[in-house]
Amino acid sequence: MGVADWISHRASITPDKDALVDRHRRLTYADLEKESRSLASALRDMGIRPQDRVAALMMNRTEFVVCLMACAHLGAIFVPINYRLNADDVRFILDDARPELLFYEKAFQDTVDHIGTGPWKVIAIDGQVVFAPSYLTMLAHAPDLKASLVRGSDVIALLYTSGTTGRPKGVMLTHDIFLWNAIEFITDWDILENDRSLVVNPIFHIVLNILTVPLLYKGGTVILQDKFEPEVALDWMERERVTCMFAIPTNWLAMIQSPSFVHRDLSSLRFAAGGGAPVPMSVLKFFDDNHIPFREAFGLTETAPAVSTMPSGESLRKRGSIGKPFMHMQVRIINSEGRDVGTDEVGELIVSGPNVFQGYWNQPAATAEAIKEGWFYTGDLARKDSDGYIFIVDRKKDLIISGGENVASVEVEQVLYAHQAVLEVAVIATPDDKWGEVPLAIVVKKPDAEVQEGELLEFCRTRLAHFKCPRRVMFVQQLPKTATGKIQKNVLRDEFWQGQERRVH
Repeated sequence: MGVADWISHRASITPDKDALVDRHRRLTYADLEKESRSLASALRDMGIRPQDRVAALMMNRTEFVVCLMACAHLGAIFVPINYRLNADDVRFILDDARPELLFYEKAFQDTVDHIGTGPWKVIAIDGQVVFAPSYLTMLAHAPDLKASLVRGSDVIALLYTSGTTGRPKGVMLTHDIFLWNAIEFITDWDILENDRSLVVNPIFHIVLNILTVPLLYKGGTVILQDKFEPEVALDWMERERVTCMFAIPTNWLAMIQSPSFVHRDLSSLRFAAGGGAPVPMSVLKFFDDNHIPFREAFGLTETAPAVSTMPSGESLRKRGSIGKPFMHMQVRIINSEGRDVGTDEVGELIVSGPNVFQGYWNQPAATAEAIKEGWFYTGDLARKDSDGYIFIVDRKKDLIISGGENVASVEVEQVLYAHQAVLEVAVIATPDDKWGEVPLAIVVKKPDAEVQEGELLEFCRTRLAHFKCPRRVMFVQQLPKTATGKIQKNVLRDEFWQGQERRVH
């Protein structure tokens, strides 16, 4: 049974129920089934075969999911591309994935023009391209597919990593991996058939598998917002009676701080969820004060993404934790010799389970380095407390070793986030002749906040061991981020390590 069969099943049970909603239109499950089958038939007639790649460059919209499900019907591999990338980076992914076809939204016409020609055909989903078939014409195909021969072990999607440590890698996820990830979220987040989810973060990345694909598996309704704007999101939440919603912490903060927020009727919201970055105390406290459960999750592209989640009601008591493993995931924290560490000892987080990726596309060496004896080595340093809650200490590459002492950048950042003037912060290693490397704090101040470097340094000295304190504070207007909102510390570090080799510990 493949992912597209989920839609066929739902269309046979609740054909008139909304499956997808965006600012352009609504699709019932019957509509989604018909469109995806018609598109799959057209792709087949164009020569697309099982495990051929089909790329997509588009925002959150119904056509994105139609293309995914059409590929799933055929057994083709869907390759969503980060539309925020420049043309050179998009070209890198296309050259790596070698798709037969690129669907794109005309808003990205300039990017497509700059990419240049390739072995792939291009089709604008919202317009006509000379010498190319029309998307609407493709949807007019008779949905005459034969019975699906898709196997659970077939790759359904090639999702590229966000590139926080280098060139993005294509992560191979199968139909079964999508299935098990959906089961993880439905089980531990208690997702219901009548849930309605608003998706504000881009689904070209692993956000696709948080409250979009799992909700379609369950038979709920997914509302897709193409570009996050706090007021528009609040409009959607009110109008569509949203019951559950995942957003990165900065999105939640923007909505809560909106002037119109206190006048909004969000009584339908059953639970909120966040991840991808530490959740500010103000956000956690708001939902706790309003008796709305807040779900936190930790995951990676390579795990589709479910690794761990915070049990309901524990976010404040265990603030900073990534919770406990999802039901079907196994987690270990090991030392450099591969042995499990003790309580509160730091080691590398490794995970195993049915939703761990198949491997990196065309990169057998990187795959062998990442997956060993069935365990995925995440590269995250973590510890587990006496209650079994996991805390991420740092990324291996973000750990700062100053004069032989380990400094976790995350620990320093958490202290700085507690200062009322700090909106965002990244702590990185910078070269030092005496200590080898020392911490630097790069800070974005809150609007209208007044704070000086000395004040923040003293704030850290009263809360941290001296060797952990930043040597300097640098103020910037914004921090470089991936399309999923993760701060790109590698970009920040590169500026200071040019011409020098930094040893990764």
